[in-house]
Amino acid sequence: MLAGIDFRKIDYKISKDYSKITVILPKAKIYKYYQVPKTFKTYLDEESIFTNISSGKRHELEDVIVEKGKKKALDSGLLEKADKNAKILIEQMIKSKYKNIEIVWKEK
Repeated sequence: MLAGIDFRKIDYKISKDYSKITVILPKAKIYKYYQVPKTFKTYLDEESIFTNISSGKRHELEDVIVEKGKKKALDSGLLEKADKNAKILIEQMIKSKYKNIEIVWKEK
């Protein structure tokens, strides 16, 4: 799973004396789901090597695997980590131009 924030939706306000910036961030979202390589084969091996699976059933099973992965990623704090990483990146960008500016974070 890949997660992050949409940088196009970031708003900010800089004080007139450039001493403080308020950054308003959207919440992180998962923007790409994918199956971890070889997890589907492992899932099938647990059933039976003689199981004949239709393409529709195979697709359903792949969806189940992706949903399990999504739940595991969310439970492990994926979105919180994406929010934190976005703040680090934005702070570095701001501090590269305004060294002593105070950053205030707000959520949309």
